[in-house]
Amino acid sequence: MAPDRKECWSDWLTGWAYQYQQVAEPYQELLDDTIGMIQIKPESHLVDIGCGSGALLDRTLHYFGDSITSFTAADCNVFALDRAKKLVESKYPNHAGGGRYETVDISHGFNLEKENSVDLAISGLALQYAEHFDGEKWTRQAYQNLLSDIWKTLKPGGQLVYSVNVPSPDSKLIAKRSLKAIFLSWKVLVNIAAAIIMLRQTKPVREWAEKGRFHFLPIEEILPMLETAGFINLEYKLSYAGQAYVISAFKSE
Repeated sequence: MAPDRKECWSDWLTGWAYQYQQVAEPYQELLDDTIGMIQIKPESHLVDIGCGSGALLDRTLHYFGDSITSFTAADCNVFALDRAKKLVESKYPNHAGGGRYETVDISHGFNLEKENSVDLAISGLALQYAEHFDGEKWTRQAYQNLLSDIWKTLKPGGQLVYSVNVPSPDSKLIAKRSLKAIFLSWKVLVNIAAAIIMLRQTKPVREWAEKGRFHFLPIEEILPMLETAGFINLEYKLSYAGQAYVISAFKSE
């Protein structure tokens, strides 16, 4: 029998905490490195899978808004999704009408878009949480299926840029690199509270990853999964204080 599949990310408190991790230096590094790998085309349709409160979507619209005509933001947490919607509507009113916000459980795949309809898919530390239990053990099947679903939605020549944690990420190192931004912000108490909420999740999440429920994998195991899904021209770099990979992959023309 599968363990209780209570979501780690769907409560309102986690949704609230999402938005305040954005001030941390490692997270800013992760956003910048993700943006640095994007190769956008004019009049693009964008999807952000596991968008949280919209940090990566915000950064993408800031740099590439002129090339994005429509987008879909998807997350399992309705509270974070609502914050993403409010963020975009306040900062990018010209894009508000072209945006769609959808709840999604990535463990069941990604079917919010038609095949060959997406120019750019992005995701920040989310795809690794696609989970599948076969009755005896946790497997990578849902993760592999998710990558295949994303490949199907991409247009020929479309790009996926996403980040995933390295094996056994060092949360203490991330916290240490985050202290300056947390304490220099005028919202210092709010940032501390949010940091505590996110850090409390670190231990159980890491334990589940060690058991195979989540997928904090070495890059040598991720790249073959992308190739199996059909992706080509794979590139990656370390980011997030060395605790995550940012990966770029394309669908062939």
